[in-house]
Amino acid sequence: MSADQLAMAIASGSVEMLTTIPGIGKKTADRLILELKDKVGGVMISTPAGRAAQENADVVTALVSLGYTAQETARAVNALPTGQKLKLEEKIKLALQYLGK
Repeated sequence: MSADQLAMAIASGSVEMLTTIPGIGKKTADRLILELKDKVGGVMISTPAGRAAQENADVVTALVSLGYTAQETARAVNALPTGQKLKLEEKIKLALQYLGK
């Protein structure tokens, strides 16, 4: 997992994404989020990519819970159209279509 993906997982509170890291269980993931969310969240929100990550945190969580890796999830979220207001269901559908290619 890259540093950006780790920061995105912490900022969005994605326990599922953090537990994909070897050696990180649910308790450790919860603790990381609790202790680092304020520190990482401020940095992530201040960047355009961070704002996009915050907006798509539910998409990331859904894809990770379906079994996709953090790298696949990050690529799918980055491929989502940015200029449109899409519902969560539409974003997930587009991400799954991207991953299905």
